[in-house]
Amino acid sequence: MAKVKVKFPSIFSKFTNGTKEVEVTALTLKETLEKLEEKFGEKFKQALFNEDGSLKRTINVLLNGRNVRFLNFQEVKLNDNDEISVIPAVGGGSITLSISDLERYSRQITLKKIGLEGQKKLKEAKVLIAGVGGLGCVSALQLAAMGVGYLKIIDQDVIDITNLHRQILYDVASLGYPKVEVAEKKLKAINPSIEIEAETLTINRFTANEAVKGVDIVVDGLDRIEPRYAINEACINLNIPYVFGSAIETYGSATTIIPKKTGCLECFLGKINDENLPTCETVGVFPPVLSVIASIQVSEAVNLILNHPPALANKLLFLSLENPITIDVFSVKKSDFCSTCGGKTSEKIEEEHLISELCGKNSFMVSTTKLKFFDLNHVAEALSKKFKVNFKSSFGLTFNYSNSISITFMKNGNMLIKGVSTKEEAKKIYDEIIGLINQVN
Repeated sequence: MAKVKVKFPSIFSKFTNGTKEVEVTALTLKETLEKLEEKFGEKFKQALFNEDGSLKRTINVLLNGRNVRFLNFQEVKLNDNDEISVIPAVGGGSITLSISDLERYSRQITLKKIGLEGQKKLKEAKVLIAGVGGLGCVSALQLAAMGVGYLKIIDQDVIDITNLHRQILYDVASLGYPKVEVAEKKLKAINPSIEIEAETLTINRFTANEAVKGVDIVVDGLDRIEPRYAINEACINLNIPYVFGSAIETYGSATTIIPKKTGCLECFLGKINDENLPTCETVGVFPPVLSVIASIQVSEAVNLILNHPPALANKLLFLSLENPITIDVFSVKKSDFCSTCGGKTSEKIEEEHLISELCGKNSFMVSTTKLKFFDLNHVAEALSKKFKVNFKSSFGLTFNYSNSISITFMKNGNMLIKGVSTKEEAKKIYDEIIGLINQVN
């Protein structure tokens, strides 16, 4: 026999004669509940059980914080000092999970790592997925399915046929649409109960602070180093943890950056630029490595949400899916000479436009550092005087500039230009299109 404590919330006082805690000696949970019925009477029994003796769906019984609904709870053996809580599934207050939540997430609530309290923390969490490409699609999918309550997804790109072998949120019907628009719909279809905010923002040193503001954690889904440095600096400035991940060919790496506690991205990468790095166009990328690295990132993000120590703080994981498969973990430390987390600040040179080459597409994104939102109906009207608009969505529209050049105009003024080979050519076309739009009042 075991001596256990049974606790009730105040809302149950009418069924327990005002008792909020009682000690019971019993062998099993079933025996405990039977003794509670004897003690508190018929009203208590009717509040907890259906006529067939099964536990009502509106009642949750927790054993040491774990919901026993997902176990064969009647036969659960008890130990001395076990704590049993009997709570109603109601919205608001300290009880934030509905019966639907408990059923949906039952296979992870039963994990000791998560439990009921952990699921509440996931529901309350706010996470930014910076980039919804090969890494970000996997991260966003897993975090949405696990019940993270608020996901912010940011990407500047549109869906291309070369994305489909690895970017699992997209299909043939998605081609040409902004990634965030399609990703938002897919994620809401997977989990309608969470909130998703989607933006077609270009992440750079001018926009990164605004991008990360208000979230608890940033998960890296980017494919270039320049925006990663911008996110890294913004997270340091705003004291937001940043889960870094990258992958190319059959290799990948990941680390967790916690401001003031670990080194930052610049500490262990130094100052490098995209021109010195291989791209998915030149060397390719193996889809399984993206899934593995993104899953590790999600695991680290969940550790942070649950207030568990992240496994990769001050450590850099390096994964190879070559034969043999290897995983190496290296210690990394904060650099006293780091210009980002070492206390020094870099001056932002005032620019009106930034032009970046996208991975593997002979394409350029021209973005403005001073965001201005356009009425897409007005833009379509202006462009129709010279071009045929192929399609328009809530985030942007696409048209052919020529037989070899296509353009996607985003509502925030960013322009993706495909089929050009230089930044100068991209900027010239951008200026022409903006001029045409401005001619129509």
